[in-house]
Amino acid sequence: MKTSVRICAMFLALMQVLSVVADCTAQSAGQPSHGAFSETAQAPAGPHIMTVLLWIDSPTMTVDGVRQKIDPGRDARPIIRDSRTLVPVGAIVEVLGGEVSWYDADKRVSITVADITIELWIGRNTASVNGVSKPIDPVSPRVVPEVANGRTMVPLRFVAESLGVTVTWNQTRREINLTFEQNLIQNSDKTIALAVRRDDVAVCRIYVRNPLATDIIVQATLLAAQLPQNWTAEFCYGDICCFKSTEITLHGHEQKIIELSVRTRGTGEGDASLLVSSREFDDDSLNVHVTSSGD
Repeated sequence: MKTSVRICAMFLALMQVLSVVADCTAQSAGQPSHGAFSETAQAPAGPHIMTVLLWIDSPTMTVDGVRQKIDPGRDARPIIRDSRTLVPVGAIVEVLGGEVSWYDADKRVSITVADITIELWIGRNTASVNGVSKPIDPVSPRVVPEVANGRTMVPLRFVAESLGVTVTWNQTRREINLTFEQNLIQNSDKTIALAVRRDDVAVCRIYVRNPLATDIIVQATLLAAQLPQNWTAEFCYGDICCFKSTEITLHGHEQKIIELSVRTRGTGEGDASLLVSSREFDDDSLNVHVTSSGD
């Protein structure tokens, strides 16, 4: 009788193990845990509104109320040229999680924030935004990037508004107020169309960033809706690839790039979406529409 009880217990334990279905396959150690958020979690607080204050001829700024140096060690500060404000290029780019590159050969500065790339040239009154040439200031063509005290200064309003930042000016206080609504997904377009050849893989890069200074946990869920038969979808970040759902820890102001892939079989078209959610923010999603042709 005791032997039968032990065999039954072992069988039940084995069935419990076999009933666990992993959502993700990890190619390296350190795979995160999975699962839905607790029902007692706080309601999402909505998007984070980042506020940056700068003052003309002041070497400091505030980011969400915290005062800091605009350009530590260099003492760079906003200036006015032809009634327009120029700022050190890193003043707004770095607080948005972007990157700045300088190319000395043609005196060009490249700004990248998520999927937006802006290129400006010293002394030139036109710029490129994702490959499209645009005037920096149609009203005042003399407004151009310049180098002052060894630092690259760029027209604030053009760069900020190209990145989706709202700019307001207080003449009395000579103060610039920048506000930027930050969701979890940083891509400027939330619907992306991709065209590939038959039996190929369509890949979309999704920029997910934590706007807060504190760590958060986000739930990334793949919604493979209306995909043709035999088409498959998955998303990967780092060495971890998932076909359903997983939790991702984002440290303060950390950004991760998630690649959403759709493998086609034959011709056709379909949609796949990545849903990102957390306790701190509203749900955010990006949809990819893939068309596969025989050409």
